Amino acid sequence: MGYRQMEILRQSGTPQGRLQLKFSVIIRSRPFLSQAASFYRRTIIRRARVAAIVGSFGKTTTTRTVMTALGGDVGRRDKAVKG
Repeated sequence: MGYRQMEILRQSGTPQGRLQLKFSVIIRSRPFLSQAASFYRRTIIRRARVAAIVGSFGKTTTTRTVMTALGGDVGRRDKAVKG
């Protein structure tokens, strides 16, 4: 799947060729990006906390409660009522 310079220039002139080049770059860079992502997860975000809040009722209150429990800034936004 190696490309020569002239082939790349020729393919970049058509939408199908650009799409093929895009996927080729993605496939070739995947091993490097996979290792970089693994390193990032093991070192930088090792202590990251994730909380998923789902449902139809009470998400705002629950979100604020979890943020307070985790030590985050709640940042209340009051809605202005126009009369």
